[in-house]
This record gives sequence, structure tokens and C-alpha cells, in this order.
Amino acid sequence: MPKYLSTFVTTLCGIVIAGSLLAVAGATPVHAQTCSWTGNWDTGTFGVMNLSQSGTDITGGYVYTGSDGKAIQGTLVVYIVDSATAAGAWLQTNNPNPGGLVWTMSPDCKTFTGQYALPSTPTGSWDGPWNGTRTG
Repeated sequence: MPKYLSTFVTTLCGIVIAGSLLAVAGATPVHAQTCSWTGNWDTGTFGVMNLSQSGTDITGGYVYTGSDGKAIQGTLVVYIVDSATAAGAWLQTNNPNPGGLVWTMSPDCKTFTGQYALPSTPTGSWDGPWNGTRTG
């Protein structure tokens, strides 16, 4: 992961998270998480995503085919906000600026629903869904 992305997200975590400046007013990461985010997730649009959780930190990546037919690689830096919610940033090889994301885990730990924001999206706005189903 590029150092500037890690610094960018770490600096903003707890007040504002990610390149789209997702406001998470007063949110403080907790140390207890009912479900683990570690594993492979089929996200449809963004292909299969591999996540690894350590405490309240989640890192991972994905590869999918862009509209031009070229492979796009994504890197994720995510923080657990509460027992079911994670928020953070994504960075792709086709764009040097990070975007934002927020995910909510289902009670059965098998799916999540969420939203993503492009780097140019105003704070508090979203560009589309980012959902996943656990595959492993």
C-alpha cells in the first residue's frame, strides 16, 4: 500500500475517513467485533476481494476488469467503527486518488452491504453500492 494512502487514512480515522472525506462524527473504533472480516468476498462489480482483519484494522485487495478490458487492482485500508460497521479508503491502479467506503456486516456474518464514493465526490455523498457475499 502506498505510504501516502496509509498516512492519509490514519490521520483522518475517527473524525473523517477516506479520500471522499466520509464524515464519521465522533466515531471511535472498538476492540470487539462479532464477525471477522477476514476472508474472500464476492462483490460482483469489483470481483473477489480478499480481506485480512487484525484487531480493528482491515486490509485487502481486489482485481476486476474495467470498461476498457484492462485489469484494475484495488488496495483497501479499512477500520472497524462499531460491531457491524467498517469504513475506510480504496485506491486503484487507474486513479492516484483514494476514494471512500462504508460497509455494514449482516448479523449472520455471511454478507455485507455498503457504499463507495469516488475521490471527487463531496463529503456525505455516495456513488454506488459496494456489497459482498463471503466465499471463503
